Amino acid sequence: MTDIHSVGGPGGVDPGRSEKSQKSNGNKGPSFSDVLDKTAGAAGAGPAGGASSAGNIPSIPPAYIGPVEPAVSVQETVHRASDEVLKLLESLHSELKNPAASLKDIAPMMQGLETRRDQLMSEIASLPKGDAGRSLLEEMAGVLTSESAKFHRGEYI
Repeated sequence: MTDIHSVGGPGGVDPGRSEKSQKSNGNKGPSFSDVLDKTAGAAGAGPAGGASSAGNIPSIPPAYIGPVEPAVSVQETVHRASDEVLKLLESLHSELKNPAASLKDIAPMMQGLETRRDQLMSEIASLPKGDAGRSLLEEMAGVLTSESAKFHRGEYI
């Protein structure tokens, strides 16, 4: 069991004596307060406080890493991608309804749709597994694949 000494008792701190004189006689070297005072004095003597002992060392500015852009959230990715896919599907639908549009007119739109599908697949891979937005984008990619297959099979003739 450890004995607890009261203030001013044997082994305790005597408020009447200075800290330096309370130092144990068995310890050699400077007291903690001496080291603290010396360290605080060296830290305060920088460029604003006067000459320091290492005054010839120039300060190095931090490296420029460029602008930091905020990370895109999962919801923003899903919203943006689904909005783009729906717009593509709406424009495909309007072109298919147009009796004056030929399959040659629609072919570049289908190529753009297939390109967007491939981009969508890479975006899906970056989303966390099990996310509801990921499954929505996977369904949209399936619709794009289906529309592309219908076009290439000749179902829109």
